[in-house]
Amino acid sequence: MIREFALSYVPGILQTERYARAVLTTSYPPVSEAECDRLVVTRLERAKVLQDPVTPVVWVLLDEAVLRRAVGGRDVMGEQIMHIVRLVEGGRARVHVMPFTLGFHPLMDGMLTLMSFEDQPPVAYGEGLRMGKVHDSPSVVQELHGRYDLALSDALPLKESLALLRATAKDCGHHD
Repeated sequence: MIREFALSYVPGILQTERYARAVLTTSYPPVSEAECDRLVVTRLERAKVLQDPVTPVVWVLLDEAVLRRAVGGRDVMGEQIMHIVRLVEGGRARVHVMPFTLGFHPLMDGMLTLMSFEDQPPVAYGEGLRMGKVHDSPSVVQELHGRYDLALSDALPLKESLALLRATAKDCGHHD
């Protein structure tokens, strides 16, 4: 199982090629076109895990800021959001939005990925500005799971989240 929380931009596993390219070309220091191509291919290869119809189970919490920040422009953002909608409609992922109206929530510190496995202990990966850390301490992983669960309980329900995703894509000019 993979549980993602994104505060600023769409998690890599859900990114479209154009969205990934927009994220990677605005990095600092800049990367060459060849390096950007390599990074995009790597990111898209990792996302192929979603081609399996069953595993891993994927739950995603998106801060509303992720939807409102038009990474790559309106067209790229609309395409990206509709990609997420299709993943949800196809039963491949559950996506919930943390609305701005919620105010502060327990995951505002940065991005978080929680991973559970059949054959090894769970781990958590937290990411902030220029740093990321894998946590395998059971107490830390449990605390981060608790924060995720608490945030999920305050997020919009799946149907409301989908409606917000579709409305935001429509605002970006996509009418799929």
